[in-house]
Amino acid sequence: MNGTIKKSICLILSAITVFTASVMYIGAVKTSELNTGASIFFGTYPQSRVTDETTIGELNNLIDESDWKSMGYYSGNGVFNINDMRNGAGSEVRSNYTMYLDTDLDGVKYRAIRFTEYRPTKSYYAAAKNPVQNQYGYSINETHWFKFDPIEWIILDPDSGLAVSKDILDAQCFNNETTVSNPTEYSGSSLKVFLENDFFNNAFSGEEKEQISGNKVFLLSKEDFQNDSYGFNNDESLRQAVITQYDIANGLTPLKISGILYAVWWLNNSHDGTNVSTVSREGNLSYADSATVDGVRPAIILKNEQDNPDNPASPATPDEPETPVTPVTPTSTDTPVNPDTPITPVTPTGTDIPMDP
Repeated sequence: MNGTIKKSICLILSAITVFTASVMYIGAVKTSELNTGASIFFGTYPQSRVTDETTIGELNNLIDESDWKSMGYYSGNGVFNINDMRNGAGSEVRSNYTMYLDTDLDGVKYRAIRFTEYRPTKSYYAAAKNPVQNQYGYSINETHWFKFDPIEWIILDPDSGLAVSKDILDAQCFNNETTVSNPTEYSGSSLKVFLENDFFNNAFSGEEKEQISGNKVFLLSKEDFQNDSYGFNNDESLRQAVITQYDIANGLTPLKISGILYAVWWLNNSHDGTNVSTVSREGNLSYADSATVDGVRPAIILKNEQDNPDNPASPATPDEPETPVTPVTPTSTDTPVNPDTPITPVTPTGTDIPMDP
């Protein structure tokens, strides 16, 4: 960020500063003064795995078994006849094999997940037999803890406040049910419901929700991805999306490229009657079956400072060193993904090829 822009930002910062989880959140930020590609931290979401045994013990002591809630994930028997799609051919059934609960310890929010079977890579597949979860140390009938880390967002359009998460934040099907009308249309998708409800309510505080235009979280479109002014065409690192430990624990399939683990992420466009547009692990336009478990990079529109002088979003500037939000890098509370663990079912191609259940 150049000195002129940095100076402009400093002039509009609020005098009130709050420190949370080692990331500085500063009052008002006028997004129109930021460059395309600038990073801000806004909201929190489970991302890094808790590995410290003392912390895990303290968190386990806070568990009230009545607090567990269902993720509502699906599985089936593998039967899916695309020709009979509108006639109830899908075998997917929603069940409670993956549960979660949230709690606070010393002012920090954590999420626990526990599952009794491994999540399949498509909603109508049977429970996975060689799952990504197990390959990376997430076993059945054990409690796995994750910390709510600050979400890093990339500004795509400073004038409008459009931003997309830097990393993949969740693993979801575009549409859990294959027999619904128009399963590849975003307007009626289960992913839209997830983003506008589950994600929105878990990622943002009441004050933060007020800073989001229309109180909406959504997916980028194919047109957004191809918009030259947003920077995707010139920045491979923006097109490719890194996964988090939380994603892996929820069954997202990664691919190692140059030592970094990436995953497919959804766009909001229908590709055809069965498939939806995606961005591949290599960062190219692709498509996938709407019932596939793929990555979610939420997008939001932040209100500018002139509309909301109490905007709590914080710009990442040279004077405020960025706290890394790369889950595959070891930290005191983060177990790295082992890049040498083979994931043989994944074959990178122009389309999303599912893991054999």
